[in-house]
Parts: sequence; structure tokens; C-alpha cells
Amino acid sequence: MAAGKLAGSALKEFFKNLLTVSGKAGNLATQQVLKAGTNKFMPGVTGNALNPFLRSSATSITPQIGGLAAQTFVVGSGLSGTASAVDRMFDQQSQYSQPIKQGSTGDRGMDQFLLQQQLQNQKFQLDMQLVQAKANAMIPKNQPNSANDLLRLAEAEKVMTEAGEVTNKEVQAIARSIYGTGTRL
Repeated sequence: MAAGKLAGSALKEFFKNLLTVSGKAGNLATQQVLKAGTNKFMPGVTGNALNPFLRSSATSITPQIGGLAAQTFVVGSGLSGTASAVDRMFDQQSQYSQPIKQGSTGDRGMDQFLLQQQLQNQKFQLDMQLVQAKANAMIPKNQPNSANDLLRLAEAEKVMTEAGEVTNKEVQAIARSIYGTGTRL
């Protein structure tokens, strides 16, 4: 079955078939093991004379448990792969973490060397950022309370105040013309 065609009901049918086949395989394997064991260790004992757990018919308890175990194994294998994929997806490197996990190369010495190199590189990058931040801090226009900023704030306040006074004078003139009260200065 092509991967592109596994969606919706086709995917449901695929998983149903997968679990059915794995259950049957587990059931049959358990039946064969039980039959071989009872033939070897209890020759000639059959039917009701056998312990219910040692019976090898398809409807007996032990083969059914074998089928369920096989289905559980299939589901567990799928979940294990999914969990591993989710782990890799969310295992993102942040600015403050190491990019590789220990044990990724199989050689302890090489892992340690790689971790030390990554840590050294990370320290270097952070030192460079610190040097740049210090340099920016020395430039007056980058200062949050530099003289230029204060001058611009004062000019803005002056313009806003003057605009408010002009508006206030206009409102007073209109009110005097309507009501005719007060002296005009």
C-alpha cells in the first residue's frame, strides 16, 4: 500500500488488518509452543486432562493471551516510534543548551570532546555578544536617557502644550461669541 493512500478509512482498515494479523500470528505461535511442550513433556495427555492453561486450542486462554500480547507488542512498537519522533521534534537546541546528547557517537571520549567544543563555541558567541553590547552602550545615541532623547522629549512636550493652548483659546473665543459674556483680551 502506498504511503500517500494511507488516510482516513484506508488508514483505519490498515491498522485493523495489522492488529488482526498480529493477533492471529501470536495466537498460532502460542498454540504451536504449547502443543510442542505438551507433546514433549506430557505425551498422550489430551483434552480435559490437561490444565486449562496448557491447552493449545484456538479458544483456550493461553493462545488468546498470546494473541493479545502480539497485538500489544505491535501497538507498543508503533507508540515507541511515535514517542521517539516526538522526542526528536521537541528536542530543540536553545541558546543556553548543548546541541548534542551524550552517547550520540558511541565513544565516550569523542562525546566529551564534542560537548566541550560546543560549550567553548557557545561561550565565545556569548562573549562576542557582550562585547558588542558594551560597544553599543558607549554610543550616546543608543543611550536610553541621552541628551538627544531628553531634548526631543522637551520639544514634543512644548509642541503639545502650545497646541493645547491654541485649542483652548479657540474654544474660549467661540464660547464668548455664542454667550457674549466675559471680556475679550
